[in-house]
Amino acid sequence: MSRISSGQLTFLTATFGIATALLTLWMLFLFPFQAELASGWNSPLIAFEFAQTEADVAFLAGQSETAIQNRAKMDAGHRVDMIFPIAYAGVFALLALQAVKSGKRWMWLAVIVSVLIVPFDYNENRVLFGITDVLSRAESPIPLLAELHVATYLKWGAIACVSALLSVAYAIEKHWWRALSCGVAALSILIAYVSGSASWAAEGASLCFVVLFIVLILQAWREAFLLSRVSTHIQA
Repeated sequence: MSRISSGQLTFLTATFGIATALLTLWMLFLFPFQAELASGWNSPLIAFEFAQTEADVAFLAGQSETAIQNRAKMDAGHRVDMIFPIAYAGVFALLALQAVKSGKRWMWLAVIVSVLIVPFDYNENRVLFGITDVLSRAESPIPLLAELHVATYLKWGAIACVSALLSVAYAIEKHWWRALSCGVAALSILIAYVSGSASWAAEGASLCFVVLFIVLILQAWREAFLLSRVSTHIQA
């Protein structure tokens, strides 16, 4: 750890942030943008991730052209999502390492949980692929929906844990906007869980994390830009 400078961590965080942003944009063009969803849902992707009943995945069931296209788009998006967790969990891990570098050794916990996000996300994707497969064969997704509930909250729970730890670290440093963004995002996952994955709570949590990553990535880019200007000035 001592061999990695704070500046290197800053540039690495910005690099992983760029990868996260680019992969997010790519997936926006792959996942179905709209569909005939169960009451209360607006996002096909979030409705699928937090699905609990057959009604929640009805837009993926059947042999209609629309259902077939929806399944194909979901699978295409989740194939890219096998790369995505390396990027966004990398941002979390690197931010946590920066906190460790500043003397907060307890943030090693956030580093470890950030790494665990990757296999948790892979496991969730495995279940999601399984659901589209059984739906393509007109079989019941109920057993897999129960498994999905566990897989989804393992992933989102780990993300919430890291966000909460980062919130405390940022509050100690008096980086209030980042602390607030991380804290609200972590709380939103707890609300989604307590609400029983209600559509408003799940989609609200998703929105909170979009905002969080915008805040974190822009800040990483800003810090990397300022650091590069300082380095250029020193060399000059």
